[in-house]
Amino acid sequence: MTAERNLDALQFNKSIASSVHSICEPLFNSFGIVHFGYIRIFPNHKMLRIANNSLWSDKYFEYNFYNDLDLYNLSKTPLNGTSSFLLVGEPQSEHCKALYNDFDMWNFLLVYERFEDYGNFWFFGARSQNTEILNIYLNHSDLLKKFIVYFKEKFFPSVDFSNPLAYITTNIDYFKKNKEAQESLHVEKFFKDTQLSKYYLDIGDRTIQFSKREAECLAYLAKGFNTKKIASLLNLSVRTIEVYLNNIKEKTCYFNKSDILQFARSASLFPTNY
Repeated sequence: MTAERNLDALQFNKSIASSVHSICEPLFNSFGIVHFGYIRIFPNHKMLRIANNSLWSDKYFEYNFYNDLDLYNLSKTPLNGTSSFLLVGEPQSEHCKALYNDFDMWNFLLVYERFEDYGNFWFFGARSQNTEILNIYLNHSDLLKKFIVYFKEKFFPSVDFSNPLAYITTNIDYFKKNKEAQESLHVEKFFKDTQLSKYYLDIGDRTIQFSKREAECLAYLAKGFNTKKIASLLNLSVRTIEVYLNNIKEKTCYFNKSDILQFARSASLFPTNY
């Protein structure tokens, strides 16, 4: 039974499902993906869930699948980094068994992004017999990255992230570190010990070099921060941040606000550092 405290969140999920499905039609029609969604996870036992399947949302809330530590555990993802996972083979948890047996949804790609104050969880799922989708996941991930940027642009402006009724209250702290997170801690330490002064990103047939400060500005732009906020976070003047942003525009050839914001979000998903 759905917990009373999350009934409003269930209604929110059901009310947006058709809109999400409509935006996802290019993804569904091109690759045979049938389930897509996004969850923003906070360290205060809160999460905001967006998905396209209203009937599955009923089941998801009825069985409190938002308390799935194995699936949503962000402590395995490096801070300010990303990780991904394929959900294939024989389903093990009750959550996965319900997806597989009751809704014929399986062969998932899960993408995790972890920041200081929240995490992102993206999922792409197909039918259980559609094993060809693994080729898309493994060899054409750039298409899925592009779709995530497209989805953010199309859907996020319509979401009131400040609405408390849209949030699910969970029993789990998905940011809490555990034994399985030790590998991630080693990874974080490695990057800290091998900090780079230059960062490189491939755009089409070009490889663009960014300074550390320019890369930091891109990362904060991707989180939706404005120039004043970035200046405060980096302890620099607004004018200095504007110089870095102008450098980015010159290097990327993206000069209007919407283009540079879309680029920043795309670059923040899977940054390439050398």
